[in-house]
Amino acid sequence: MLVLDKSGSMVDHGNDWDHDGDAGTPEVTRWFSLHGVVSTIVDQYEDQFRLGVTLFPARDAEKGSCSVTETPDVGVGLGNGAAILAAIPAASDDQFGGYTPTTDGITTSLAHLEEQGDERPSAMVLVTDGRANCADLNHPTDYDTDLTLAVADAWNGAGVPTFVVGIDSAGQRDELNAVADAGGVPREGSDHFYDASTHEALQTALEDITDRVRCQLEVGILPGEFESMVIEADGKDFPQLQSCSEGDGWVQVDPVNHPNKIELCNAACDAAVTIGGGRAKLECPLLP
Repeated sequence: MLVLDKSGSMVDHGNDWDHDGDAGTPEVTRWFSLHGVVSTIVDQYEDQFRLGVTLFPARDAEKGSCSVTETPDVGVGLGNGAAILAAIPAASDDQFGGYTPTTDGITTSLAHLEEQGDERPSAMVLVTDGRANCADLNHPTDYDTDLTLAVADAWNGAGVPTFVVGIDSAGQRDELNAVADAGGVPREGSDHFYDASTHEALQTALEDITDRVRCQLEVGILPGEFESMVIEADGKDFPQLQSCSEGDGWVQVDPVNHPNKIELCNAACDAAVTIGGGRAKLECPLLP
């Protein structure tokens, strides 16, 4: 589920940036860039992932609004690319506005994912350029600390991770790092969210997240109950790693809260995608 910031700052021309590295072309709004990246993602993956989108604030929200719809703008499903692009503002639209009711966007998205009633993995991809607010309508610009709690509840309670992308987010690093940690799938490195300070970085962030989503899965056993477990895919064995930065293999996403969720790393992911899956090979159980 894409959870997209549609607040006024996304089309504020004071925030325009160079989207193509060519000084001879006009700068564009952050929304123009996000629309282009979303278009690319849905075109490439609409037949592989059940995609949907929630906008915050709502599509028809006016400037100064904190409204979010109770259901997603497009529910998750295969082949949803055209519906998603029709539901979000056009790339050239620079007239919408509103505050940043991020928590409500997460709440709406999670409720929809929980209603699906199946065991297929789900994930939320939060893309925002501003600090979450709207918790107190009397002080709508105050930071909304409930966002971290909402994202943590989604992961710890429902097993739904949240990947966090911050657009040109130098002023909100601490907040976004906290949200990314709470979401269960922090990025490795000093920043645990994806810091997209350019159009190219935004494109790379969503492509990387897409790769991670398709290579996360649940196994029917707890890896810690065996001396070792390797994942076999495309004729190759891949060992357990502590971090995907170590190379090709697999890691536990969250050994404490979700020990049976694993992520395939690098060549292991590519191999599993090539053949449409893999299998676990186990050594003897650990003695009590």
